Amino acid sequence: MPTVAEAMATQLNFGKFAGLTLGEVALNEPTYLDWIVRTIDREPEVSLAARVVLRFLYGPMRRPRLDTMVQRG
Repeated sequence: MPTVAEAMATQLNFGKFAGLTLGEVALNEPTYLDWIVRTIDREPEVSLAARVVLRFLYGPMRRPRLDTMVQRG
C-alpha cells in the first residue's frame, strides 16, 4: 500500500490527465479518481494509489456516487 505522499506523486500515463500526478488531478477533478478506481484494471498500482488519495480526501466514509442514486419524486 503506498503512502499518501507516494500516491499523490503517482503519475498518470493514460487518459485526459496523462502526465499529471494523482495529486494534481485531485486538485482539478477529484471525480476522475473515482473513475480510475471503477474503470482502470490494467494499471492496478495506479488504481490502488487513487484509492489512497480518495481515502485521504474523503476518509473511510465516502459520499454516494451520483450515478447510482435513485431519484424519488
